[in-house]
Amino acid sequence: MLDDGKGGSGPLLKVMLDLGNAGAHTGTGVYGRTLLASLQQYCSDSIDVREAGISSVSTKMRPVRRLLYLARLARLRRRGYRGADVVHFANVYAPARKNRVSYVATIHDLDAIMYPQLYTRRYSAYYGRTVAASILRAHIVLTDTEAIRAQLLDRYPIGEDRVKVVGIGVSPQFVKAVETAGRDTADHPLTMLFVGRLEAKKNVEWLVDSVVTGVRSGAIPNVHLLLAGGSSYGIAAIQRALRDAGPIAEWIVAPDMERIAALYAQSDFLVLPSHCEGFGIPLLEAMYCRKPIVASRIPTSVEVTGGGAYFFDLGSRDAFYAAVNDCVQGKNRRTHDAIAAQQLAHYAWPVLARAAAYVYTEAGLLA
Repeated sequence: MLDDGKGGSGPLLKVMLDLGNAGAHTGTGVYGRTLLASLQQYCSDSIDVREAGISSVSTKMRPVRRLLYLARLARLRRRGYRGADVVHFANVYAPARKNRVSYVATIHDLDAIMYPQLYTRRYSAYYGRTVAASILRAHIVLTDTEAIRAQLLDRYPIGEDRVKVVGIGVSPQFVKAVETAGRDTADHPLTMLFVGRLEAKKNVEWLVDSVVTGVRSGAIPNVHLLLAGGSSYGIAAIQRALRDAGPIAEWIVAPDMERIAALYAQSDFLVLPSHCEGFGIPLLEAMYCRKPIVASRIPTSVEVTGGGAYFFDLGSRDAFYAAVNDCVQGKNRRTHDAIAAQQLAHYAWPVLARAAAYVYTEAGLLA
């Protein structure tokens, strides 16, 4: 609770959480909705948090939906955000400031700015403008990892005290799906699982080509690659690689949470070969399912896993094959399991919710 200066407890800090137009099953959507529920469950003694309720989520007519969201946001701003002390914009964009209201803006990553070749030119330009504006408008910028915080401080003229880190946890929906799925006792071939959108930034075309070459040459065991997710920029090249892969690789298109949980159960290990990530939720999901991880050695993946993965350098097939072979042979598995338990405790939602509530309290003093 906030101190009213009289030795007692003052009114609860009123917080509004705006989820933007993030879909319920996107990384940003899961983050925002789980954070909201966790704040309401674990921090009700210090903050009163409500959702803005202005999202306009749809895979169709996205520009129109975006305009509708912006119109609703403008109306909400004119009305003083229904008396909120702090507004948390969980999906990067923050509008012009409003008197006596503090802004917190989450910037999950700078991928489209730092690696524009992995995105459309139009999206990179839009994202760059949005991030720059939100940094100017937000009283506090929130991000998911220390690695992205360092990128923000290096690239933008923003004080260190204005950039805070609060991570992401495994969603309760995923936990429930895993419990429902249970153990998979069926006989499966050695299976490597990729979870996420099939897109250029996640290096999926290289992954498919490398696995196919490795299996056919004998550099790695006869592994079956499962790709679980929707598609995005770069999908045409990935589809060509999949056609050439034959039975070695399989794409499960946009699976729901229950299907993803079942795929984790039947798989032997997770692979995340990304060029860049803001966080990498599948890393936590794999640790929760006690599955080893093969990942590209990028700062966020090293941070989220606590170093407890089989890493390889981007672009090196030999290093990738060595990591896969070490994983299959179970090298350092006991150490990796111990690190995974520590990381899951660090990214537990009660811990994260209280950290976010503390950020809101700080922000509330800055309006």
